[in-house]
Amino acid sequence: MATNTLIQYLETGTGTDAMNRNQTETFLAAVAIAEGKLVSLDLRAATADGDKCISVVPADLSSGDTLGVVGVAVSSAGVGEKVQVVLKGIAFVAADVGIAAGDALSVSATGAGATAGFVKQRAAADLYTCVGVALEATGASKAGQVKALIYKGW
Repeated sequence: MATNTLIQYLETGTGTDAMNRNQTETFLAAVAIAEGKLVSLDLRAATADGDKCISVVPADLSSGDTLGVVGVAVSSAGVGEKVQVVLKGIAFVAADVGIAAGDALSVSATGAGATAGFVKQRAAADLYTCVGVALEATGASKAGQVKALIYKGW
């Protein structure tokens, strides 16, 4: 279900949460998903067409059926459970080492421990689109994650 904030509360001195413009949406986890994972629509062949746009799996550059990136999971979920996903805005995302503030981010095929759902520093030769920009270095606030501005791609 899509969420949207149509009216913003712009009172000064109330903190940043009152003006949070992150856009989130709820999906179903097709596999277990950890908080902070970059997620894709579940485009695997075994998934029924009617479920492809409501279920998500960790994104992985090495698998073409997990490249429908929608955003970052902000909660953990087991198989079949609901998972909140930031479609655009600021979120902590699982990241490869060596990312610095200002780096463009792309889907990683390797990640720490060769698992899916990580971002990496985007190289000029990358064919996949940029999914966001790092606001700080990997691990600056959370171990193994980077605070990033996630671009809306879906």
